[in-house]
Amino acid sequence: MSVMDSVNSILSAVPTSASSTDVIATPDPKPERAVLAVPVDAIPPFHAVQGFKPGGPACCPTWKAWSSSPFAFWAEKTQAEIDPSAKQIIPYVIIESVGDAGTKYLTYERRTGEGRLTGLKSLGIGGHVEREDEALSEFGIHASETVRNAIQRELSEELGISPIEAGIITGGAVPIGIVNEDSTGVGQVHVGLVFRARMHVDEISIIKGSDEVVPVWQTAAEIAADLGRYEKWSQGVAGAIAGGILDFF
Repeated sequence: MSVMDSVNSILSAVPTSASSTDVIATPDPKPERAVLAVPVDAIPPFHAVQGFKPGGPACCPTWKAWSSSPFAFWAEKTQAEIDPSAKQIIPYVIIESVGDAGTKYLTYERRTGEGRLTGLKSLGIGGHVEREDEALSEFGIHASETVRNAIQRELSEELGISPIEAGIITGGAVPIGIVNEDSTGVGQVHVGLVFRARMHVDEISIIKGSDEVVPVWQTAAEIAADLGRYEKWSQGVAGAIAGGILDFF
């Protein structure tokens, strides 16, 4: 399905209607700069996931656990970056280019931004869920819509595309798993919710990049050959790509 065809599609696995199980409690005062986080001890499945675990909300317990958790909260970002007792939620979007010549993936080398990742290559486009992304329901924060808003904002900022174009890509993004690791300083305070977005090769010209992201399209074999240069999360997802696991989503 092309990006343009996906405008009217709705991500069935990430509901857009509010319910009592899609609420995030926010008991704390609103910090000036906040990111969405969840205490590690509140979500036991986090401990069992090291690397990439495929599966969306329908089949991955950790997805369901975080999105219905009453313990998620807005954390002050500076403190959250050094506090491993909570994981910051990071939407992480893998973008595929599909054409007659096969499938390629958007990759890039981090030149700015998170200092601990500078100089490493990455597959995923994404970032923190911030206060400006907040979507509310009658019950409180609407978790899935808040994440979707964050994805749209990050795609627009990092790929140099318009919010409308970013919205089209976001509308077709499919949740494919969770990525988590506790062996690095970055991994100890972040957890990734992994999505995949497919674009036809004729449509990728809209992606211009930014100061942080200079896009390079590579095949699964090319990524595998250069795997040592990728950050930990991308290494886990790249292994799933090489093994054909993402073909089932």
